[in-house]
Amino acid sequence: MKSTSDAATPAPSTPSSEQDGGLGPVEERKLFIGMLSKTMKEDDLREMFLPFGSIEELTILRNPDGTSKGCSFLKFTQRSAALNAINAMHNSRIMEGASSPLVVKFADTEKDKMMRRMNNSAVGLFYTGFPTTAMNNVNQYMYQQVISYLLMCCFTTPLWGCILLMCVASP
Repeated sequence: MKSTSDAATPAPSTPSSEQDGGLGPVEERKLFIGMLSKTMKEDDLREMFLPFGSIEELTILRNPDGTSKGCSFLKFTQRSAALNAINAMHNSRIMEGASSPLVVKFADTEKDKMMRRMNNSAVGLFYTGFPTTAMNNVNQYMYQQVISYLLMCCFTTPLWGCILLMCVASP
């Protein structure tokens, strides 16, 4: 394990609807931990995060053959413990065999996963009508942003969003 000098880098996407110290919803207590050593065991990970608070649940993700995927989910009993763990551990060290520093962040919620799936499938649908070899990366990014915005419009104002979506999607 190597320590990184960039330990002060903030962790991505930290929900803030609950007060620190409150029990909080499960999604605000459940962490995703990535870039773990593939040799790390549950007990080792528990020992590493126990100083931040009581752990309710811990799972290292594994391949069908039982080898570690190098990531895990960990749920604390209190939101404040999860926040403290994120602040102290995110980007704090490089684990044996990992290519990047440790990632410690709140796990994606079901809503996050659904929005990502919808965005990916919608962008894939609209890309099929365009020769992607002719589009440079900037144009692809901008097109993806427009589609994301239109999808958001569809869910917030269904009539106008769908009309806009049909206009852009039609040849």
